[in-house]
Amino acid sequence: MTILGLSLLTLVLPACAQDSALEARLTSVTGTVYLHLHGQPDGDYIQAQAGASLEEGDVVRTGDDGSAEVTFQGPSVVDLTPNTDFAVKSLAPDDAEFDLGLGTLIAKIQHLLEGRQLRFATPTAIAAVRGTELGVSQDGNDEPARVGVYDEGRVSVSEPGQEAQVQLGPGQETEVYRGRPPQAPRPLRALAVYRARFQALRRRQAYWRAHWRPRSRARLRALRRALLRRPVVKARLLHRVRVEQRRSFRPLEQRRRRWRQLRRTELRQDRRRRPLQRGRRRRRRPQ
Repeated sequence: MTILGLSLLTLVLPACAQDSALEARLTSVTGTVYLHLHGQPDGDYIQAQAGASLEEGDVVRTGDDGSAEVTFQGPSVVDLTPNTDFAVKSLAPDDAEFDLGLGTLIAKIQHLLEGRQLRFATPTAIAAVRGTELGVSQDGNDEPARVGVYDEGRVSVSEPGQEAQVQLGPGQETEVYRGRPPQAPRPLRALAVYRARFQALRRRQAYWRAHWRPRSRARLRALRRALLRRPVVKARLLHRVRVEQRRSFRPLEQRRRRWRQLRRTELRQDRRRRPLQRGRRRRRRPQ
C-alpha cells in the first residue's frame, strides 16, 4: 500500500507542477515605478517595491527615471527601461504572454521545453521565443515595433492576427509597421544600444538561477493582500501621454524640422542680443 501510494504521488506531482502557472516577481526597482493590480480601478497604482509578486492582469509602469526587473521561474529575466508599460497577460506554462504597450525591454529567457513558448506582444508585433536574448521596442501605437536578437537564440516575429512570420537569428532585427508584415531580417542596429545592458542582465540571470526559491500559494496570497492594503497613487504621468502623442502623431522628419526651426530662432535672438551686450560693456569702461 505504501509503495503504491508513493508511486501515484510520484506520477501526480510532476503533472501538477506542469499545470501550475508561472511565478513572476518584481525583483528590482529603481527610481519611479508604479504597479497597477488586476481588478483595481483604472488609474489606481501603488508604488512598486522589489519582491512584489505579479499576477495576470497586473501592469508595471516605469517613469522617466525608473527601471524595473521582472523575473519568472528564476532563470528568465526581463529588464524594463524608463518610460515603459509592461503588462502580464498570461502566466500559462505552455503559452505565457506579456504585453509591451510602450517603451523598451530586453530579456534573457531560459530555454523552454518542447511544445512551450513565451510571447511578447506589442500593438503592431508579436515575438514568440523558446529561449533567447532579445530586445523589443514600441515607441507609440502608430510607430513600428522593433524586435532584435542579441548573441543567442531565435525569435519568430509576426503581425497580430496574421500567419506570416520572420525568423530572427543572433545579431538580427526587424521592424513591423501596423497593417504590414514584418520586414526582412537585417543586422542589429536600432536595438544595439542596449547590448551593454546584457552584461548585467546575464549576471542577474545567473544569480536568480542559483537563488530562486518558489513561494507557496499561502505565501503568494498573503503578499497579495499586503499589496492591496497599500495606499493608492493616482499616477498622473502626463509627460508619458505627451511623449506617446508626440511619437505617435509626429513623424521623425517633422520632429527634426521643428527642432531646427527652434534652433534657428534661438540663434537669431542670440545674435540680436550680442550688439546690445557689447554696447553696454563699452559704456561701462572708464573714460
